[in-house]
Amino acid sequence: MVVYQLVQRGRATWSSLPAFAQKELDGAVSGWRAAADGGFVQAQYNLGVMYSEGLGVAQSNAGAFRYYTKQGDAQAQCNLGQMYENGRGVQQSYEKAARLYLKAAKLGSPVAQYNIAGLYLRGCGMAQSDKNAVHWMQKTAEQGEVGAQYNLGLFFQKGRGVAQSNVKATHWYRKAAEQGDPQAQVNLGAMFQNGCGGGVAQSDVEAARWFRKAADQGVGMAEGALGQMYAHGRGVAQSDSEALRWSRKGAHHECAQAQCLLGHFYEYGRGVAQDYGEAVRWYRKAADQGFAESQLYLGRMYATGRGVAENPVEAARWCKQAAERGVSEAQYKLGFLYKEGSGVAQSDALALQWFKKAADQGHEEASFQLGRFIADGRGVS
Repeated sequence: MVVYQLVQRGRATWSSLPAFAQKELDGAVSGWRAAADGGFVQAQYNLGVMYSEGLGVAQSNAGAFRYYTKQGDAQAQCNLGQMYENGRGVQQSYEKAARLYLKAAKLGSPVAQYNIAGLYLRGCGMAQSDKNAVHWMQKTAEQGEVGAQYNLGLFFQKGRGVAQSNVKATHWYRKAAEQGDPQAQVNLGAMFQNGCGGGVAQSDVEAARWFRKAADQGVGMAEGALGQMYAHGRGVAQSDSEALRWSRKGAHHECAQAQCLLGHFYEYGRGVAQDYGEAVRWYRKAADQGFAESQLYLGRMYATGRGVAENPVEAARWCKQAAERGVSEAQYKLGFLYKEGSGVAQSDALALQWFKKAADQGHEEASFQLGRFIADGRGVS
């Protein structure tokens, strides 16, 4: 029955259906009720769905529960589990939900397999187990469940519940990405961009292709990544106008990388009129999200008084946040601020500490300063 199936799959709602379609469902209810009372399992399930969603009958969790419990098939068990998990018409119980999901999962229901994996992952209604979560996630992923495919990619990439494998992570990300999952597309793009350890060969062209697919769906992270690729001509022809276009989209979707790049364009007048105030505004938005590169740039703006009143204390504060996140340039600058006592109390020992952190990452100026400190006995014997 087409109308019923459309509503069941979320392609329509009862109120949006024309009168003839509502009449069709009304007629179906009486027929299914007679069949359900005669023990016809599919009719019992259909009535359970109709009571649950209020299709052709007054919405009733009790009615849905009554018809679902008449059957033992996988989908009815799964739906009952969802009622217990969410406390719909019954007292909420993760334990009962878990038992029902497990029954349905063993009968092959991909939704139940996905749901039981989630309960194992969170430790709800059963002992937490990454291994069991992966077991059931893989079963539903193999049936084509896109969310499970994406999550399985994460498990393999992070080595959670399984041996870490970029090859298998890429395999599952690709399956989800090819079904249109935007987050899988972003992660697959990142795998190509970085050439992750045997997962895929490094390819900026492939990275840009997958980022674009996610960006076209409005994913801020992908918009920001695509903006960066246009800015540097990686995998695409270099274009400041395209870099700006995608960065603006990403920035308004709260992508810190895009906000930082937009600030950079305003600071240096790339593709836009130079505007230090706008640069500071976008740097601050990204910095407030913990984006280390923007914290460094915002500190630099405070140090030079561009777009904001010069303020050594604020310069040091932002620079320190970036340094603590491992940015070598920020570590070098913070060492210099401690050396000079600018915005912070002068300290040769702290200057030496930050110069060393930057030097350990290959920062040449920091290595030079470190050598001078050691030669002069500053901060060391």
